[in-house]
Amino acid sequence: MARAVNAQDGYLEALVKNMPSEMVAGYLAVLGLVSGDTAPGAIVWVVWAVFLVATPFYMWLAKPKTDTAERPWWQVWIFAPVAFFAWSMTIGGPWQPIEKSALIGSILIMVLTILVFPLVSMAIARATKK
Repeated sequence: MARAVNAQDGYLEALVKNMPSEMVAGYLAVLGLVSGDTAPGAIVWVVWAVFLVATPFYMWLAKPKTDTAERPWWQVWIFAPVAFFAWSMTIGGPWQPIEKSALIGSILIMVLTILVFPLVSMAIARATKK
């Protein structure tokens, strides 16, 4: 499935295409390796920051060779890190000591990745339809 949202995509397709699922999975795996009672909190924050910064680069570079359509820059450089940020708050990790971070992250996910991102993506795709 191509990651670029196009004018023919429905709401659910646009929703799935805006989620940085590979980065969330990688973050969970690395977080599981470095967290624990012995890991300093700074290391967990460094892991989070590395994944946050790496998310748009991964989304930009990891495009299937069969996908010839260019993914719009705003999906890669704005939506992907914001979506990763919201998802990371629900997982714990460095956010765990912050009270109600999972609730805040869940609300952000619902508002941003379920409502704002797909609707904006579809509107822009339709407005720039070639």
